[in-house]
Amino acid sequence: MLEGPSGLGAATGGAASGWANCRAGAGRGLTVGSISVKPYPCCGHAFAVIDGVLLLRERGLAADDVERLEIGTYAAALDVAGIARPATVPERRFSIPYLAAVALTEGAVTEESVERDRDDGRFSELAGAVALKVEQTYEERFPSRRGARVTAVARDGRRMTAEIPDRSGSPQNPLPQDRLEQKFLATATAVLGARSRDLLEQVRGLRHGGRVCDLFLGGQESGTA
Repeated sequence: MLEGPSGLGAATGGAASGWANCRAGAGRGLTVGSISVKPYPCCGHAFAVIDGVLLLRERGLAADDVERLEIGTYAAALDVAGIARPATVPERRFSIPYLAAVALTEGAVTEESVERDRDDGRFSELAGAVALKVEQTYEERFPSRRGARVTAVARDGRRMTAEIPDRSGSPQNPLPQDRLEQKFLATATAVLGARSRDLLEQVRGLRHGGRVCDLFLGGQESGTA
């Protein structure tokens, strides 16, 4: 049922699914401790590109200076998230050119910045100046590692390059604790409101003797120990 040729592994992980880890026994780290966390509200294949654009922006790159953005990454990223001219909000989430332009012009990729409609001619020009190609270095490392190279060509001929070996939020490049907590609050508040911050404090307290049952009881005492 699990590892047979028509089992769960083949259906969800492909023919190359491996079972060695689940047979390894105790003493190994749990896989749940090395999952990827989405730092941006879009396709994960775009994360490394966004990381690279934001890094160049931190180094002083301005949107008005850019003549062209050259992006090299693995083929699956271009196949899945290479929409050149997104016509809808869902398509924007799968458009590396659009997301790169958002990151460069605003310094962040958020729900609001992805969903907001734009009539800025310079923004459209910038998104249209993104050139995508398969970079063999990253293609060979996919799917275990997902990276990108972003090169900005300025109007005066200067070139700035950012290499992102591993996308942020991945096991190889995990988010720092403050960004994890920001992510939790940004998503949980929409459902839990002000209680989301209280819940975060309860989760923090688990390391210091807090009780898991309190997460479900809202801090109320139960009839069982």
